[in-house]
Amino acid sequence: MFDQQQLIQNMLSMARVSFDTGVQAMDTFQAQAEKTISFAIDSMNTVQVETRKSFDTWMTSVKKAREAYMKAVEDGLDNLEQQVSRASEKSR
Repeated sequence: MFDQQQLIQNMLSMARVSFDTGVQAMDTFQAQAEKTISFAIDSMNTVQVETRKSFDTWMTSVKKAREAYMKAVEDGLDNLEQQVSRASEKSR
């Protein structure tokens, strides 16, 4: 017989691992894109200072948004795990 609480905990664990893997991929992609675009901007002689400032501002915004997203998902997963844990304790 399947233990429903254990099944739910395993699903949450899988969701957390999937999220962490996705975040790692997103971090790698963002770092590589930032390096590539930064190199392109630095290589162009015609790029103005405002372009560099705009890029830096944009990257800062992207990083803040990514961190807020990651925190929201982490908080949600933590909340779900706590609820499942409480439900598991009550059913015993």
